[in-house]
Amino acid sequence: PDTDFARVRPYFLDGAAKMHRQLIVTSLFTDPEMQALFRSHSFSKAGVMKLKKEVPKEGSLGQVMVSGLRQIFQSVPGVSSFHAEEDTRFAYFRDTILSPLLRLGQGRTLIVAPSYLHYVRLRNELIHREASAVFVCEYSRDSEISRGRSHFYHGRKDIMLYSGRAHFFRRLQLRGVQN
Repeated sequence: PDTDFARVRPYFLDGAAKMHRQLIVTSLFTDPEMQALFRSHSFSKAGVMKLKKEVPKEGSLGQVMVSGLRQIFQSVPGVSSFHAEEDTRFAYFRDTILSPLLRLGQGRTLIVAPSYLHYVRLRNELIHREASAVFVCEYSRDSEISRGRSHFYHGRKDIMLYSGRAHFFRRLQLRGVQN
């Protein structure tokens, strides 16, 4: 009743509004669901545009120099689908990296979890295996962080599990890391 029909565009009344809207999706990767979203809902008369950030071809992560630390990059074999990637990667880490690390008793090892969900999964695995570890995340109290850093630095704990968000928010100086 309060609509000013002089301001209503004719294409809205003709049912062609879908041809005049924008659909913007941002993601780190392209997956089938995103492609289906564009195919079924993107009808703009201006067309579709996909932007992809170019990664420089020269150089590699192995060329990044960190004083005194050895970085190892490994490819995870057997990833069969996008949905199974997370479980496959965790199983590879648990069986190929974590098991020998705990068996050999390699001390002063820092494990950085990229997200809180990864952190919780790794923390639960370390607790289940009764590993000598300290846990630092963005939700840890200052006293827990201080105590954990001290135990790790003085060698009373072999592993420090550190979340990426804790590093982003706190930028802690982690001393004693050897692996």
